[in-house]
Amino acid sequence: MTRFALRCVEYHRVSPSGSLPFQGHHDAGSLLTIDVLLSTSAADFDRGDSVTAADGDGGGGGSVTAADFEGGEFVTAEDGGHRATHAFGRGDALVFVRLRKMAKIVTSGPMCPIALF
Repeated sequence: MTRFALRCVEYHRVSPSGSLPFQGHHDAGSLLTIDVLLSTSAADFDRGDSVTAADGDGGGGGSVTAADFEGGEFVTAEDGGHRATHAFGRGDALVFVRLRKMAKIVTSGPMCPIALF
């Protein structure tokens, strides 16, 4: 039986004007990557999601009234050279296998994702 193990966990705090601009970026040597967004995006409000703060983050479980960041859209390279932008809101996990990825510029922030691979 082949065994797999988590080899890296990275926490990022992406400030305004920060991004992952490398169009061909991928987590070399990884079979699987999981990105989880920990902060609230402007897109959470734009798509009408009900956004609440967790009890442990000082919000007492109440409603969140402002986004933590804007911009930073998650983009992947698709077959035929096309790019796809994916919805990525607070608490969402994007799971992918050896996919080329990038993140657009954060215009106000910070954006805080965690990556596991």
